[in-house]
Amino acid sequence: MTTTHPTRAESLKRPQPGWMPVLMYHRIADVLLHADPYALCVSSGEFEAQMRFLVHHGYRSVSLEDLACSPGQCARGKTVAITFDDGYMDFFQNALPVLQKYRLKSTVFLVSGQLGSYNRWDQGKIERVPLMGLDELRQARHAGVSFGAHGCTHRPLTTLTPQEAWDEISSSKCQLEQALSATVGVFSYPYGRSTPVLEGMVADAGYVAACGIEQREHRLFNLSRIDAPRCKGTGLTWRLKLRGAHFYTRRMPVVRFIKRGIVRSLQ
Repeated sequence: MTTTHPTRAESLKRPQPGWMPVLMYHRIADVLLHADPYALCVSSGEFEAQMRFLVHHGYRSVSLEDLACSPGQCARGKTVAITFDDGYMDFFQNALPVLQKYRLKSTVFLVSGQLGSYNRWDQGKIERVPLMGLDELRQARHAGVSFGAHGCTHRPLTTLTPQEAWDEISSSKCQLEQALSATVGVFSYPYGRSTPVLEGMVADAGYVAACGIEQREHRLFNLSRIDAPRCKGTGLTWRLKLRGAHFYTRRMPVVRFIKRGIVRSLQ
């Protein structure tokens, strides 16, 4: 695993960001042909309402690369990072015009082995949905969108051998950089699942930050994210999560104790 990038020790010892909202989206779609059991979709109208809320309430959008380079500065005040997993075509059709309208930065995490194809990893679970190809990606990049890697095949890394996981992490970066003629510096763990060993691999591969779904930590290589579609618009849940109430509550020992008790009582 030789690399000319910063070593694992150097990467993992970088200053960690204070908590700031990192929003997670997948699809922006108005019409669903089948059920949405994983709540991956939000309508165009609801998405625009959330973006309008951010702008009207003084939030400043930053890229994940900005966050990695200046974690302390980015986490000050009302800052937000906006991310999209998988690279669905409806990002290009429905989300990008809204982001351009409100001049908001965003990062899209791409499955490098499926560009221009469809969500093969979901087959048998949800509907078949097209993914962006190189033409759409180049146009989006020209419009200011940043791209990150999401593995080559979208397989959960925690179920793979170390060599398989390393191949997914490192090859997706190489493939995307070659396809996009641009540096790819951030990673999103498929299904949000990571371990300290996987975080080390991501650092070794030359990434500067990575996103997960861990709700009690917020580190450069496991950034906590808010599942924005589940907020259902811009009501109380959305506002509390943006301000970090959910994140800080989940970290409280008493809340964790109560949660463990509830889980035990249900077993």
